[in-house]
Amino acid sequence: MSLPADGEGVTLVRGATFCVSDARGAIDPSRPAGLFHRDVRVLSQLDVEVDGRAPDLLGAEREGAAVARWVYAVASDGRGSPSAVLLRTRTVAGEVRERFTVRRFAGAPSGYRLALTLAVDFADLLTLRQAAPPPLPAELTVAAQRLWAGDEQVSVSVEAVGDDVRVTGTAIVWEPRIPEGGERSLELVVRPRSARDDPGTGW
Repeated sequence: MSLPADGEGVTLVRGATFCVSDARGAIDPSRPAGLFHRDVRVLSQLDVEVDGRAPDLLGAEREGAAVARWVYAVASDGRGSPSAVLLRTRTVAGEVRERFTVRRFAGAPSGYRLALTLAVDFADLLTLRQAAPPPLPAELTVAAQRLWAGDEQVSVSVEAVGDDVRVTGTAIVWEPRIPEGGERSLELVVRPRSARDDPGTGW
């Protein structure tokens, strides 16, 4: 199933967790979007730039209610045809997984810099629907390839699974080098938790 045209939102849902992004897959903090768990926004921003700019969207599709896929061009040949692409898959379940794969064809550069910008504000859905100003972003704690924010009531963990990754308090930077005809992948594992979750559904 094709995703909406640019300007419309994409919503994926499973159980108590749902994700609202724009048509490109970006979660923009200036819009009523985000990753929500039990009606609390546990990610207010998740966007990707490749070599300092937003990659060109080539296509997108939805698979059921909880999975969406996007394809972006990250390099082009002399005729304007893509010579390297970024494949992105978002899967919403008890934990949310974002998989980024760079695939390199003949003639494309071997190295890329992907910067994934993240923010968390723990805004409740009612506040956002009333167009009230959301709270300021929460401070993200960095531990190895993992970001964490929250308290005993609600929290979120974001783990970056892959090589050549650096994690800061606001971004995950991935700089893969890819052989011609090859591909490399990075996966984000987002684990929201609420005090309202059933026992045994924690980390």
